[in-house]
Amino acid sequence: MNRSRFLSGVLLAVLPLSIPALTSDREQPIHIEADRVQIDDTKGVSTYTGNVVYTQGTIRLEADTVQLYYTQERRIDRLEADGKPARFRQRLEGEDQDMRAEALHFEYFAEPGRLILTHDAHVWRQNTEFSGEVIEYDAAQERISAARAANGEGRVQVTIQPAQGKPSGNGNAAPR
Repeated sequence: MNRSRFLSGVLLAVLPLSIPALTSDREQPIHIEADRVQIDDTKGVSTYTGNVVYTQGTIRLEADTVQLYYTQERRIDRLEADGKPARFRQRLEGEDQDMRAEALHFEYFAEPGRLILTHDAHVWRQNTEFSGEVIEYDAAQERISAARAANGEGRVQVTIQPAQGKPSGNGNAAPR
């Protein structure tokens, strides 16, 4: 399997508002629970704090703080989530396990469809784990990039478990 295409698929699954996942997810209402909420319609932002749980169909995001930024048409333009760590999961079309992701900070831009996970970012899909200090996915360009921390510490790591019943190499890869 082409590793770049596979990793693009992994991060495509992370997008909380436009995921090519269960079709019914996009048609479901968004439900948010939190200890506190502050809505500022003049600025087009709502801030949810304290044990925040954001759900939409099979999508579930858990964080300490979630900020939603809206357009004038009341569409979500950007989402930011912070946690120790913030956690995300979603059931993908045709798969029997949820895709999961976690990072200390999630930032999603609806246009152009870009997701940035920073600070101890991890993505798990099926039997593959992808981690790094910064993981960025650009849906419009179908590009994924991952990097070590700005101070040069940490490394990008990919662990691919062998498919059941099929022989394979050591199952581990670490891009350099």
